[in-house]
Amino acid sequence: MWRFVKGVKDPSETKFKVDKPLTISQAEYNNNNQNEAQTNFKHTLTNWYTKPPGGDSIKWRTCWKPPDVLVVRHSYLRSQSKDMGLLSLLRKLKSAPDKELRILLLGLDNAGKTTLLKSLASEDISHITPTQGFNIKSVQSSGFKLNVWDIGGQRKIRPYWRNYFENTDALIYVIDSADKKRFEETSIELAELLEEEKLTGVPVLIYANKQDLINAAPASEVAQGLDLNGIRDRSWQIQPCSAATGEGVKEGVEWVLKTMKPSGKGRK
Repeated sequence: MWRFVKGVKDPSETKFKVDKPLTISQAEYNNNNQNEAQTNFKHTLTNWYTKPPGGDSIKWRTCWKPPDVLVVRHSYLRSQSKDMGLLSLLRKLKSAPDKELRILLLGLDNAGKTTLLKSLASEDISHITPTQGFNIKSVQSSGFKLNVWDIGGQRKIRPYWRNYFENTDALIYVIDSADKKRFEETSIELAELLEEEKLTGVPVLIYANKQDLINAAPASEVAQGLDLNGIRDRSWQIQPCSAATGEGVKEGVEWVLKTMKPSGKGRK
């Protein structure tokens, strides 16, 4: 799956923080960074692209450790992990019930909820605007219908979250791991959600998002700050991820699909 990293008129820094091998297209390097780019990639293509080309005739170079900082004009990344789209994940389920499942996607503004949802839907994430109301994505496969509701996270919108609690089968809560100044605020919001009667026993996945940023707190630090180990009334999981690169997103959704049951069945 290709992810757009950056496209600007003048060269600018693109920072990488990845644990898995990536295939990186040729970007246009400036002269000061040319040697470093060749050292890290050991190969550069003669062309650069405004969009990822298709076909096996295009050569791409895989490297285990991309440079921490690369000066580029355009750059695209392709993860070697399999497609993480919702439909492909649903198809992996061995027994899909003839039911409709509802996932609620919440978190503070700028946490990356809409980017995450668009990533799962294999949609373009290069232009994201703040959600003022809600977005919904529906996927159906083998009689198994999955609805994901993305609700805006601005302070003025949060009081309306409760209007969407009814019949929720799983809660996904997204946190900006790089915005440590708002950890206390997001912790309070999550704690209040877990006290809601209509969400009693609903399994919760916490995405520690934006792990691609250098200043992102590790998932263990986020979990400690949220006191997740104190949760005793439901199944929960914290998943480090980057909605921008796709890293860790698939694993989180797989946990949700394996954990939740339709109509609240199987909840603790």
